[in-house]
Amino acid sequence: MVEKKIAISLALAALICQPLPARSADAEHLPAVSGSQERMALCREGKISFSYPESWKRMADEDKNNLVKLGGVTGSGIHGEVSVSRHDDEKVTAEALKRIIDAAYLSKLSNMHVLNDKTVTFGKHRNLKGLLEDIAFELEGIKIMQRYVFFDGPDGAYTVMFTSPAKDFNRAATTYNQILLSLATGPGTSAPSAPPVSPLAYYRSASLPVSIGYPTGWETEEEGEFDHPLKIKGKNDQGQPAEINIHRGHITPYNNLEQVADEIESKYYKAHQDYRRVNRSERSIGANSKLNGILQESTFDYKGVPVKQLVAFFIHGGNAYAVSMISPGWKESEMRHLFHKVLATIKVN
Repeated sequence: MVEKKIAISLALAALICQPLPARSADAEHLPAVSGSQERMALCREGKISFSYPESWKRMADEDKNNLVKLGGVTGSGIHGEVSVSRHDDEKVTAEALKRIIDAAYLSKLSNMHVLNDKTVTFGKHRNLKGLLEDIAFELEGIKIMQRYVFFDGPDGAYTVMFTSPAKDFNRAATTYNQILLSLATGPGTSAPSAPPVSPLAYYRSASLPVSIGYPTGWETEEEGEFDHPLKIKGKNDQGQPAEINIHRGHITPYNNLEQVADEIESKYYKAHQDYRRVNRSERSIGANSKLNGILQESTFDYKGVPVKQLVAFFIHGGNAYAVSMISPGWKESEMRHLFHKVLATIKVN
C-alpha cells in the first residue's frame, strides 16, 4: 500500500502537466441489467451514492483516498467487492488519474494484461461518462480480474474498482453493472446519508496481537492488564463520549465460542446495574471477514444513564477477545455505524 501511494505521487508529478491524448467522444451505453438481480442495499459516502448486494459487508482499506469498500459473496455464490475512491487533488481529471494508475500501479502487476478499455455512460440517470478498463493479473499464483471506472464527479476525479477471482468475474459483471447503473452524485441523491464518522487511525502493539482502527483524535489507553489490555476513548461531533474496550481471556480446548462469550459476559458485563442481553448472533468479522465471531447487544445503567452495549467476541492464538462499545447519548444509527466500521478493521497477527 505504501509503495502504491509513493508510486502514484511520483507519477502524478510526472504526468499531471502532460497534454492528454485525444479520446473518442463516442461513449458506449452500459447495458441495462435484466433477469434475476441481487437484493440490494443503499450506500452513501460524501457526494456519491449507489446500491450494492445486501449480503456484502464493509471492509477496511487504509488508502486515505478510499471512501468505502464493500465485499462478500452474492446470493448466487459469486465472490466480489467494490471500492470507491476520490482523488484528494480536485485539479486532477479522471483521464489524468487513469493514466497515473495505469503507469504507477497496474503496469507493475504480475502478468497484467488489459481486456477492455473504452468510454461508457452509466449512472442512475445515465448522466455520467467514465473510462472503463478491465484487467487481469496474478496475485500469489491466483488469477484476479478487476474493472476500473474513472469519472469526473462534483468534487474531483473518482475511481470505482471492482475485484473478483478470474473464475467469477464474468458472472459478477452483471452485479457490477447494477452498481454502476445505480450510482448518483451530488446533494440531490436519494440515498440516506450515513452518520458522519472521523477518518480512522490504527492501534498496533507488540504486546497485543490484534490491530484495530478507531476515529482519529480519540485517545488509546493501554491498561497494562492481560485481561483488559486496551481502552479507546473519544467523543462524537456533539461532544458526547464513547468508549471502546478490548478484554482478553484464556480458553481451553473444551470451550467453544458460545461458551467463551458466556464467560466474558459473566465476568465483565453482568455486574452492571439492570444488565440485560438483548440478542446474540454469529457473524464473520475483521478485515476481509476472516474471523468467526459472535455479535451481542445488551443494555444496562451506566452512571445512572441507560445505555446500549455492542460486543464482538472472537478467538485467536489460544485466547478469547471481546471488543465492546458504549456511547451514552449517541444516536443508535451513529453508534452502529462506527462500531461496524471499527470491526471491519480488526486484524490478527
